[in-house]
Parts: sequence; structure tokens; C-alpha cells
Amino acid sequence: MGLWRRYWEVHFKDESLRCVQIWGQSIREKSLALSRQDAHEYVKKLTGKSELPDQIPQGYAAHDILLAPSYLGPPHLMFYGYGAVTLIYDFLITDEHRGQMGRLEEQIIATGKALGDRTRL
Repeated sequence: MGLWRRYWEVHFKDESLRCVQIWGQSIREKSLALSRQDAHEYVKKLTGKSELPDQIPQGYAAHDILLAPSYLGPPHLMFYGYGAVTLIYDFLITDEHRGQMGRLEEQIIATGKALGDRTRL
């Protein structure tokens, strides 16, 4: 208990206050985005999947999509079944961040292509 208390007091107490503000901002961003487009399409975009997984048990239509921000986790975790899809996502990965990563990816690919040409190498 002493170690957990020390970790809370030294590190995570201040960090958690920052997280609360960013989580609120992330939830507002996701809610606004969801209000502008089809929820299933938005979840596919967030997860990078072309299709949502089949519900368990089969035959249930997905009718509830729940988004929950997370901290220091994988980009996203998805749980589904009985008509609900719960997506736990890294709140630090925003739409702006995705755009920056896409541009960086294009730059890396262009550099790799340039280095792959013998005359440029």
C-alpha cells in the first residue's frame, strides 16, 4: 500500500488531473463526430477495420456503441456481444494526430522509394 500511495502522490495525482481535462475534451470530440456520421462507420474509422466483428451470439444487431477513453494503453480495444460494441481507445490519438501520422507515413514511404533507387543511393 505504501508503494501505491507514494506512486499516487509523486506521479499520478497531478497526471490524473491533466487526464480528466483531456478525457473530457476527447469525449466531446468523439460525441460531436458521432453526431455527424453513422456510428458504425465512425467505429470502423477509429479501429482501422473495414467491418465490425459479428455479434456474439450471431443474429444480434449492434445497437449500442460505447466509447471509453483510456490512458497508456493500446490504440484501441473492442469488446462486443449482445448488440453492444464497447471501444476503449487511447485518448491521445486524435483525428489531428491520425492526420499527422498519415502525412509522416507518406514522407517515410517517399524516402524509402528514393533510397531504393540505385542512382539516388
